[in-house]
Amino acid sequence: FLFRKNFMADFFYPFKVLLLIFRDYKWKIALLACLSFISSMLAAVGIGAVVPLLTFFVGGDGGGEMRSATGAIMRYFEYLPFPLTPVSVIITIVAVFFLRAILLIFLSVVSVRIRSEYRRSTKTIFLDRLLSASWPFFTRQKIGHVTDTLMRDVDVTSKLIEDAVNIILSVSNIVVFAVMSFWISPNITIFAMILGISAAAFFQKIWRQGKEIGAALLLLSKETSQLLAEHMIGAKTVKSLAVEEAVHRRGVEYFKRGEDLTTKSGILSALYSVATEPLTILFISGVFLFSYFSSEFDLGVFAATLIFVQRIFVYFGSAQLSFHVINEKISSATHLIEFEKSISANPEKVDGKRQFSFRDSLSFENVEFGYVSGSNIFSGINFSVKRGEMVGIVGPSGSGKTTIADLSMRLVEPSKGRVF
Repeated sequence: FLFRKNFMADFFYPFKVLLLIFRDYKWKIALLACLSFISSMLAAVGIGAVVPLLTFFVGGDGGGEMRSATGAIMRYFEYLPFPLTPVSVIITIVAVFFLRAILLIFLSVVSVRIRSEYRRSTKTIFLDRLLSASWPFFTRQKIGHVTDTLMRDVDVTSKLIEDAVNIILSVSNIVVFAVMSFWISPNITIFAMILGISAAAFFQKIWRQGKEIGAALLLLSKETSQLLAEHMIGAKTVKSLAVEEAVHRRGVEYFKRGEDLTTKSGILSALYSVATEPLTILFISGVFLFSYFSSEFDLGVFAATLIFVQRIFVYFGSAQLSFHVINEKISSATHLIEFEKSISANPEKVDGKRQFSFRDSLSFENVEFGYVSGSNIFSGINFSVKRGEMVGIVGPSGSGKTTIADLSMRLVEPSKGRVF
């Protein structure tokens, strides 16, 4: 029970995050799902039309299962407005696959438009909310982390819609081809589905490894961006203190860790890519040997079922690979959700009702301030600066000079006292 619970949690978690991320595009995603199902039906029609032709070439009508499936498929072709001949069936197959290709192109266009619109709107919203965030929140952000979030995380998350669409398309094809295969040979189809589900359960640990690698790459990417940003901005200080070698060593360490994680990710992707083919060969070989020595073996049934089962495994492998990509990159989407919540929770307070005007003086009256509650930087600050006067504030580093300037501009509010 615990295994099943963990398996379902691992499987559905990325999709819950994607539904939350792309909640504003639910109708377009529903359109993609419908187009994927129609595409699968067209593929089933095209490949299903091969069954009667296959029966003709392997000879005879085949067994009872084959005759039933062939008759049912041929009855559908009788609705065509031209005579049913091998040539007309082949032309129909070609036309169906051309129509499916056009549908897939349209599906890709919709997917690309969702990606483009999501990137533009998300970056715009984040930029607006950052500029409207409170000053204390703003000062706690690292420039490298924010840049990486707006540029890398948004782009990575937008690309996940393509993998999600591929999963929808693959699952639709699996369902349709499984129904067609079950129609011809229920036993072989059931064995194929059991093998596919078992393989998915086997890959559960790899899912978790991919997720951990993705989270590590996310954090490393932000730290690397921060390293480059802060040392490029502070290049004069780096050179003045002659610490280029230390910065270089730190950067090389980040690059090496990044390459190690990327290599591990590539190995997992390769495993997903190549694992399906051996499973398919083993399954087909086992079924053939079992069926061959059976008294009810029929080459026509076996060959027709083989076509559908092979397509099932192809789409299963494609869905597995797309799920691996989503599972590994989902940490970027999760970070965007958390970042959006943190920005929304720290808006800049706009309490004033009149436009700022420095008419007479700026005064501090018994002002206390601390960035952390209970730990003040200073207290009991009292002074007044008249308009036109020039005042210098001196003191050691960390004594609060910049904070007084921030209080004067009302970027932060005093813990006690008032500024007026």
